Amino acid sequence: MLVLLNGLGWSHGCVDQDRESLLQLKPFFKYLDWPMKVEETSSNCCEWKMVECSATTGRITKLHLYAGATETNLWYLNASYLSPFEQLTSLDLTRNQLVGCAENQGFEILWSRLRKLEVLHLGGNKFSDNIIPSLSGFSSLKTLYLYENEMGTTLDTRGFESLWRLSNLEHLDLSWNKFNNSILSSLHGLSSLKDLYLWGNQLSGTINMQDFKNLVNLENLDMSYNEITGFRSFKGDLEVFDWEFLDLRGNNLSAHVFASLNGLPHLKSLNLSYNQLRGSIHLKELSGLRNLEELQLSGNNIEEIVGPEDKITLNKLKVLGLAYLQTNGKGLVLKSLGALSTLKTIYLEGNILNETNPFQGMKM
Repeated sequence: MLVLLNGLGWSHGCVDQDRESLLQLKPFFKYLDWPMKVEETSSNCCEWKMVECSATTGRITKLHLYAGATETNLWYLNASYLSPFEQLTSLDLTRNQLVGCAENQGFEILWSRLRKLEVLHLGGNKFSDNIIPSLSGFSSLKTLYLYENEMGTTLDTRGFESLWRLSNLEHLDLSWNKFNNSILSSLHGLSSLKDLYLWGNQLSGTINMQDFKNLVNLENLDMSYNEITGFRSFKGDLEVFDWEFLDLRGNNLSAHVFASLNGLPHLKSLNLSYNQLRGSIHLKELSGLRNLEELQLSGNNIEEIVGPEDKITLNKLKVLGLAYLQTNGKGLVLKSLGALSTLKTIYLEGNILNETNPFQGMKM
């Protein structure tokens, strides 16, 4: 039986137009395991690797072109080859040596065609900041991956303000680029963001928390592996932050940061591993983190951990990471951890304990 959908033949599990369009992409993505001609294998392109279709319409909804490029050198994408896939909800172009798009054939020509696109993977390429405005018209976009590109090499990040048009964007990954602190103010119009990943960039010194004030839906912030030393204007602005997960590992933070972070009442997970925490750490300084369930302090120069004196402080803490601490040969001293009555797991790998019974009074 032949079914016609809006004039598109649908006789072999996938729409004829989609199958023919895939074959036009094949020369550019040699390493994708697709036939060169329909006759070589199943004509049902929904069965081809890296392709997912709607079970009801036969139209392609997800296209995974991960690391499939023919070119070993940098090349420019002609985005017009993607325009037939009007039902795409997810497009993956990760790791294809892309440096940009062909002249007049950029992503903007897809705005009126890919109206259902929700997920766009562009990580692991060589895109610069110039690509950003061409992404601002995908109105249904919820997730955008731009990690590991060549972005942030210019001092002007105003192009990111064009992304403010993406009112449905919830997840943005800018990791492993070269962004400095100026990127933060350029993102403040993305009020729908829930997850923001900035790890492995060039953020440094003191971070101004005012830059995050308009990100009212943000729950997960990852600024790990930068050169951050502290925060400005944290206190007093905290009521607008509903963050639940904050990853700051691999920075240059000292114990002074506790005073800044102490007022994040919704925080469930805090990672301060591999920073510059030294000497004796008193957990009572984090008494404001009333919902904290996981605290990671591994890889610091901590010699002593002193638990809270009451059973109210950190009374939801379940996981405490203290692995591979540098104690200058003295051994790790743990004191008064018995007050952490909800604690279930302590990571102590790579340490020498300098107490005979550091877990006295604990129910684990």
